[in-house]
Parts: sequence; C-alpha cells; structure tokens
Amino acid sequence: MDHRLVYAVVLTEYRRFLGEPTFYIVSLLRPYLWTLLLSEGIRHSTASNHELSLLGLLSYCIVFTGITSSFSLCWERHHGFLRLWFVYGLNNLDYIVGKLIFSCSLTCLIILMSLPLCFVINVPLDAIFLIEALPDICLAIILIASIGLLVASIVTRMDLFGIVINFILFPILFTSGAIYEITSTSLFYYISLINPFRWAIEPLKILFSGTAVDNSEFILSRIAIVIFCGFCLFFSLKFLKKDC
Repeated sequence: MDHRLVYAVVLTEYRRFLGEPTFYIVSLLRPYLWTLLLSEGIRHSTASNHELSLLGLLSYCIVFTGITSSFSLCWERHHGFLRLWFVYGLNNLDYIVGKLIFSCSLTCLIILMSLPLCFVINVPLDAIFLIEALPDICLAIILIASIGLLVASIVTRMDLFGIVINFILFPILFTSGAIYEITSTSLFYYISLINPFRWAIEPLKILFSGTAVDNSEFILSRIAIVIFCGFCLFFSLKFLKKDC
C-alpha cells in the first residue's frame, strides 16, 4: 500500500467536499436539524432523555455522514472517474483505505462541530467522559464507514441512493436503540439484534447512563464488529475489481 496514493485520495475527497458549499453546509446543519426536532419528542417520551439525546446526536452524525460520504465512490463510478484512478496506477486497496480515512475523519469533524448542540438540549459535556467513550465511538464510525463503502461498491446507479437511505440507513439508525428504548418483549427487539450498529453503541449507551462499563461483557461483540468491518472492506475490494 502506497501512503502517497492514499493521501491523494483523501485530499481529493476533501477538495470535492469543500468545493461544494451546499454539500458541507447541509452536512453541518443536518445533525442540528435532526437533534432539535427529535430531542423534543424524546424529552416528552422518556425519563432518560439526556442520555438518549446525546447518543442520538452521535448516531445521527455517524450514520448519516459515514454512509453519505462513502457514496462518493458511486458518484465517481457514474461519471467515469473511478477508471481514471486505476489508469493512473491506484490500486483497489489504496483507494478503499483512502475512502475509509476520508469518511471516518469527516465523521469525526461533523461530531466536533455538532457538540455545541449539547448546550441547546441541556446535556452536560464532560471531557473525561468523552475520552472514555472515544474507542467505542471510533469503532462505530469505522463500522458505518465500512458498511457505506460496501454498499457504494455494489450500487452502480446514483438514482438508487434513495433506496439506500430508506432500506439501509434508516433501519440501521432506528433499530440501534440510540434514539428510543427498544423493549425486550417486542418483535422489534429481535430484529434489532442483527443490527451491528446496535452492538457498537451498546457500551456507549451503558456508559452514558452513568453506570460503569464492564469491558469483558462487550469484548466479543467488539471483536465481532472488527471482523464484520474486515468482511465489508474485503468484499468492497472484490466488487471494485469489476470496474478495473
């Protein structure tokens, strides 16, 4: 893997991102809009609105930014730029790693820009608390970025993006338990068990509730998430070979 080529991919993505004011303005305003709208409903529906509001804010940023930023791959394929990358000597691994770094770094940036919302929804911010949660937040970001890259490597048409939003993005977000509690007695609970994002944020949910996190309880789920990310990236490389 050539780090210079990976850097070229990341730099190109940021230039495209910053070159479209509408795109980055919407990306920055989206978590504000969603949080302000949904936190009001959460506040009246549950007693643990502070924890769910903060967790929901992180989830909006991670899921929306992670998947939508990965979809630049589909845009490049649609306009023929993907073949140009490979013509100039970029291999699949460099391209996928560059896309992953861009998606993860952009998600982190959006999260940092959205943290002032905590003062709007009356959620106290604790730097030590965020540092403790950082490893699991990073794992969740990598998970969603990997899923986004896998989907973008499979989807070959830009007009299918709406289907991805409705059948992948929204189910991942709403079955994660980040926005509202999912009771164990409902059928919805068993559906949520197959959502990998749910297991990525479960340690965060317990940590946000004020209880100590027993890392031994979640070590298997974290290992499973890492393996799942590896599979997503592996199959992303396989599907990209069709475009070489």
